[in-house]
Amino acid sequence: KLMRGGDATHLVFPDFNMKINLIVQDLFRYSDLDEVEGRDVDDSTSFDITLLRLKLEGDMLDKEWSYYFQNDFVQGEQADGSSGSELKDVWLQWNADDAAKLRAGQFKIPFSRQELDSDEKLAIIERGLASNSFAPSRNQGLLLHGPIDDALGYSIGVYDGESDNEGFNRGGVDNKVAGSAALTFNVGE
Repeated sequence: KLMRGGDATHLVFPDFNMKINLIVQDLFRYSDLDEVEGRDVDDSTSFDITLLRLKLEGDMLDKEWSYYFQNDFVQGEQADGSSGSELKDVWLQWNADDAAKLRAGQFKIPFSRQELDSDEKLAIIERGLASNSFAPSRNQGLLLHGPIDDALGYSIGVYDGESDNEGFNRGGVDNKVAGSAALTFNVGE
């Protein structure tokens, strides 16, 4: 059954559901270039699509398994220097019970709230520069996570890391791994 609701289109079957989102973020620029190096220059305007993402997410088999896929059709720079589509996230998660979920694939390492919130849910248009510098972003690996109680949660993960030629959209090439452990405390809804 196909349903529309909230911010997405949903495919719903007895033991499988999928939420489909298409996110488009565009940017209008106006440059007032009265004079450059002593000569008159025409002003310029442009529209740029800065983000065009397809997200597929849902669960299956009586919600015992969850999945997530996200691809950006604008921002990818490939290993050979060309640009094109870029795989952001792809993971499969076993929802063992309410307190333990095991995720495998490529996803954001749980680190900072600004990094973990999706672009369309940020209060301002862009992330802060410090977020790009300090957050580990996406990597391939395993993550065990879940709630401890209503206000406290945990996550423990192991990832390929960032050795030469590995990390985001690239598999491991050596024995080095990176790890993460976090406790989260929610102060309110």
